Amino acid sequence: MVVLAVSLAPSKAQAQENFAWITNTNGVTWKKKIHSRGLLHFIDESPWSDDFSGERPKIASIFVPEHAKINYIEVYGCVNLTNIVLLPAFPKDHPHFTGKRLSIHNMQSSGLRTITCKKTMRDSIQFHGGWVNFQGEGWSIQRAVQWIDLEPPQIDIRKLTTATGPELEIIWRNGTLQIADAVNGKWEDYSGSSPLRVPLWKDKQFFRIRKRDE
Repeated sequence: MVVLAVSLAPSKAQAQENFAWITNTNGVTWKKKIHSRGLLHFIDESPWSDDFSGERPKIASIFVPEHAKINYIEVYGCVNLTNIVLLPAFPKDHPHFTGKRLSIHNMQSSGLRTITCKKTMRDSIQFHGGWVNFQGEGWSIQRAVQWIDLEPPQIDIRKLTTATGPELEIIWRNGTLQIADAVNGKWEDYSGSSPLRVPLWKDKQFFRIRKRDE
């Protein structure tokens, strides 16, 4: 069983790094360095190469930890990228612009559908080609990208040793626990109450929390 769980409280060593967690379509999660200037991009032969044989088509989601300093995300060719999660409240100051802004470049060539972040970050986002107003549930762009208001996931996952074998215990404090067999879904609501115990010999599963009003 593989569980996708990222701590919101980075270790001291992690807090000194500037990185994002990247999850591929096969469920593998890996660390990607963010440039000291706040840039996150995925380079194969070049940032805008049409040869998508490298890492970009494999990316399903981008998770930016709370301590990260970021002001630019290049998603050209990330055709399977569906979600970006941004925990920082504000972008890093940009050396060439006044005010705080996060630029997302070449969104139209990606599969991006949702951005999960705080309102302060949402109001700082600029898509490639100019400022875009947030209207209702999404930004006023040709292909809708939805905004999900960020609440830190109230979920704990720990391993237990029982008489019947090792288990995972999933504890959540509010919202609805959702379970999927793949990182891209299909996500199903779990109707039971907290905690949920799952034998470790079961097939791979992923867990997340949905707010009750969604």
